[in-house]
Amino acid sequence: MRNLEARRGAGAAAGRPGTANQHGLKRQKVLTVAKFVLCGAIPLSGTLLSGYGLVGAAGITTAVLAIICCSLSVVMARLENSARRFSLIIDTVVFLVIAIASLVFVAMLNSPEDTKLYRLNFPRYLGELDFVPSFVVLLWAYSSSALLSPIMPAASRPSPTPEIRQYFTPRAATVMAGMGAIGFLFAFSKSRMQEFSTRGEASGNGLESLLYWAGAAFVAYVILHWRKGDQRFFVACAVFYVIALFLTGNRSPLALVAVSFLLRAISSTNRKTVTAIAASFPALLLTFSYQSTWRSMVSRGLPAGPSDVLHTIFLDPMRSFLGLGLDTIDGHVLSRYVVSTGYDAQWADPLVALLNFIPRQIWLDKPDLLGSQIGREYLGLSAGGIFLSGPGYLSLVSGSVIGGVILFVAMVYALKLLVCMRHIDKLIVCAAIYLVARFSVAGDAFDIFLSIQVVVVFVLARIFGRVIPWLK
Repeated sequence: MRNLEARRGAGAAAGRPGTANQHGLKRQKVLTVAKFVLCGAIPLSGTLLSGYGLVGAAGITTAVLAIICCSLSVVMARLENSARRFSLIIDTVVFLVIAIASLVFVAMLNSPEDTKLYRLNFPRYLGELDFVPSFVVLLWAYSSSALLSPIMPAASRPSPTPEIRQYFTPRAATVMAGMGAIGFLFAFSKSRMQEFSTRGEASGNGLESLLYWAGAAFVAYVILHWRKGDQRFFVACAVFYVIALFLTGNRSPLALVAVSFLLRAISSTNRKTVTAIAASFPALLLTFSYQSTWRSMVSRGLPAGPSDVLHTIFLDPMRSFLGLGLDTIDGHVLSRYVVSTGYDAQWADPLVALLNFIPRQIWLDKPDLLGSQIGREYLGLSAGGIFLSGPGYLSLVSGSVIGGVILFVAMVYALKLLVCMRHIDKLIVCAAIYLVARFSVAGDAFDIFLSIQVVVVFVLARIFGRVIPWLK
């Protein structure tokens, strides 16, 4: 009798994991349905409220829905036990982009004179009549890209661990740190006044850029791979490099670092880590705003101490927020106008991302980036360009606004398939997620180039880490 009871107890204990898995699957299904419904509600609510003239309510509603969807994606990613987790992190990033775009939209409604096209005196700019339709198009593009999710084969779905099976490699980290140190020497060899005043004008410095971005890649690599038991020297070096990246005034590499933090946090089993990342999001926006304001004040020869910069930011927060350079909606407005003039489709332009590795000293007539061409031709910009937005840029590539939306959704889906591949290093996954984040906001072949550059740095570090004798 006792043996029979013992067997029953063992059978019940063995059945508990299966019951837990069933509950987990049911929870995943409920979350998936909720995410699908709310994700579809984002563009629908934005379209309907804007159509009825409630444009302010449209921006606030879509921002709230995007934040809810972002939270759902984080929970789903933490429950997922396959590489599909990383496609859900891409959805998280897309929803963050929607939330930020919605807040920018509300800021544009409250302060239209601070929008980029207004400040640049673009003659065809009609203000709200222009940027409301672009906002709606962007909502449909972003939400559609988040709705599509790769279906993982049954054989690859449960993985014994949700983590990618790679480990911290000191030799590769050392090479990246060394390359980054050389890049920082180049970056700090110029005064901040000279560097900030000539942003967008410099050319032919591809090697310096590669070395500089090696520093950001090193920090991301340490965040993603370092574990207890690895050498703490690398953590201290990564902290030092983050400070150096901040002092260069460039937000792009810091955004890569932020994406690596997000990837590490969601992959972690510690809930406090995710909470800390969520709480640090406003601090990240303040950091980016600080850098933008600091660059502007230094380039104009104004006092630019920390107190001066913070005083300027909080004196007019709305203007400072729009001054972040998130001119995504303005860029889509400009893209729609350019397409309407019969602009020829630029199908080959994404290949400029690869051509950017060729020094201009070798190829003097190397094609310029499309964002720079448009900014120069239509806005009279002598340097730099404008964020066209991912769908906006692809509308110029395809010659159609609808074509831009379709290509954007297809591109994000392709990147989801990429990050779901097995045995792909976390730094490459991070570069792909970073591409989604940056390309959604900015939109240019340069965004593709930056992500490829991170992968090139990693590959070079792995190769040199194996062949340099004193690293063995």
